[in-house]
Amino acid sequence: MDFKLDAKKLAGDPRVQVARWASVQRIFVVACVTLAAFVLPTFDASPAVASDLSTSRSLRWDAFYFASIARNDYAYEQHWAFLPGAPFIARILSRFLKVDLLLATSVAAFLANPILHLYDLTFEFTGSANISRLVAALSLLPSSPATLIYSTYAEPFFTTIAYTGMLACSQKRYEAAALTFMLTAVFRSNGIVLGGFILWDLLVEPVLLTRRLASLSGRRVFYASALALAPVVPFALYQYRAYRLFCSNPDVTPAAWCSNFPPSIYTHVQRKYWNNGLLRYWTLQQLPNFLIAAPVYALLFTGCYVHLRARLTGKRDAFFRSTRLTSHALHALFITLTILLGGHVQIMLRLAASMPFLYWSAAWLWLEHPKWARAWVGWSACWGAISVILWAAFLPPA
Repeated sequence: MDFKLDAKKLAGDPRVQVARWASVQRIFVVACVTLAAFVLPTFDASPAVASDLSTSRSLRWDAFYFASIARNDYAYEQHWAFLPGAPFIARILSRFLKVDLLLATSVAAFLANPILHLYDLTFEFTGSANISRLVAALSLLPSSPATLIYSTYAEPFFTTIAYTGMLACSQKRYEAAALTFMLTAVFRSNGIVLGGFILWDLLVEPVLLTRRLASLSGRRVFYASALALAPVVPFALYQYRAYRLFCSNPDVTPAAWCSNFPPSIYTHVQRKYWNNGLLRYWTLQQLPNFLIAAPVYALLFTGCYVHLRARLTGKRDAFFRSTRLTSHALHALFITLTILLGGHVQIMLRLAASMPFLYWSAAWLWLEHPKWARAWVGWSACWGAISVILWAAFLPPA
């Protein structure tokens, strides 16, 4: 009898409900992607040509690079645009499970589910199970489901680890947050800015509350700075390895980027092979990518404006205007502007999911502007389905 009561109580637990939703969603997406990849002809024959890398149907777009790095290490200059986290997982799991490189990583990506971390983080800030459940439900409609659930990309792992660090930071477990943020920088370069959450909590917010710089001790400043800089370490080591190989190796003619300041192979490769740089992507032929990604940018910019305006005016009448969300609003604004002005704008379709502020903004729409919320949900569902088909058929955007 007691067991039945406990089971019944457990079934009504919001976290259990959210976990069930996520399981159904992930199984559905994997089934759709697998079916689409099996039925649809690929626009490009590369997966068949590169069968030595993988026979998995997840061999699409960036997965070529990750598979090649996992198998042959950083053999080509353009490989250095991709950090070693995902290739490492592919290599280790394929050896342990004795299966295809990308199949092993697809399983890991499927299991890397950030939804409970998002629920817990929202609950930490709001204290409301209903709002936390709403935010989690909205996150079930990501703008790039294939790359976040199925594929051998960095994003599934980066998103989950980033949410874990954000939750630790919100609970004032700053050492754990620093170590977790440090791990994100093994997967994506934008992980290096996550240390800003620690700086905000330990240095910026206390000054804003007391309006006195003197309230910060030298020890506190050193402690916060050391923790915030932790995510920079793996990225710096990654760059240093490239410098040793291409710039200070007596057997190799120094590469052209070695004389840059700083001598960054990552920046060089992003600019040379992917044409990244300030407004370099702003050309007429890229207009379709701007239009496809526009809803995500519109929601993020609107959410940032509403929250930051409320912060400046002192209006705090709803969860979305809570001062505890301000660091996330600033982080979202920085990343969004960086990608919009200096990167491939469509990358935001898969990167936005790593920012909880996207789903908090969607929840704000749901609670205060239901008409626009329905439009967002409709777009998310339609584009999510279309993106699965495009990805399976090896069609852009990736």
